[in-house]
Amino acid sequence: MDGNIFSLDLPELIKLKGSLFIEGKILIWENISEENCNLRIPLAPDHMQIQTKTDISILCTQGEAVIKIAFRSYIIKPGTLCIILARNIFEPVYISHDFKGVLAAFDRSFTILSNYGTTGIMSIFNTLRNRPSFLLTESETTEVLGLYNAMGGVLRERGKLYRLDILKAYLSILHFTMIPIINKAEDEHVSVRLSRQEEIFTKFLSVVEENYKVDRSIKFYADRLCLTPKYLSSVVFSVSKRLAGEWINDYVMLEARALLRSNNLSIQQISDLLNFPNQSFFGKFFKRHAGISPKEYRKKSSEIYPYCNV
Repeated sequence: MDGNIFSLDLPELIKLKGSLFIEGKILIWENISEENCNLRIPLAPDHMQIQTKTDISILCTQGEAVIKIAFRSYIIKPGTLCIILARNIFEPVYISHDFKGVLAAFDRSFTILSNYGTTGIMSIFNTLRNRPSFLLTESETTEVLGLYNAMGGVLRERGKLYRLDILKAYLSILHFTMIPIINKAEDEHVSVRLSRQEEIFTKFLSVVEENYKVDRSIKFYADRLCLTPKYLSSVVFSVSKRLAGEWINDYVMLEARALLRSNNLSIQQISDLLNFPNQSFFGKFFKRHAGISPKEYRKKSSEIYPYCNV
């Protein structure tokens, strides 16, 4: 059922008209509007859930939108900063005719967060998974918007000296600006309380995220959560209306596609990395879910993503 979920990464986002980017590292899109921003067109078909491969933030400056993140709806209004972490599932539901805002996407290896301690990173990420939407004060909105605009200005100057270093410095300021806001939300316990089944589903996705390269059996994940495979399967379907195996396969396919696009590894090496018994087995698995072979997908991807915008 891989076709039920659309994979969104930086190579897809740079298709947005007017976006400013350095391939594989950072993207700023300064002109989100109802007229030119419908993430389902051309990026994904209507009413399809989207899984992002990169961290995305959206700052609303005008109008209103509704977005589902991890199956919960959030109202986005002026001053709202919405942060969608990589591997999260989201779906744009509504965008008002007067909506305006800024979108930023970062590869996590390019951001300051990659230098934080594990405990600090996990604390921030756990808060963002539970509460991805924040209403900023007027001064916070001005400050964050100013940082986005500054990064956009640097991205426009393609020949600028120390371009990457300047962008990383702005990102560092942005993160240090946001961390107190995120921590305050955690301290005030304003995150949404999940039901028992939703907690199990959230834990299931976390375990899958950590282990999809190791094992693809439902029993493996049920054992890790101290549940029976039957009960885990029923909970996952009850919450998400999708089978547990489909979620596991989505993670595997998401990684397989990214690795095939990178051209850094052979198909055999990718098969080994994803813990398939052999390349033939991996090829059959991939074709069953993607409709084409890994070799065909790699060739097609090289034709679709010939980007070099550094």
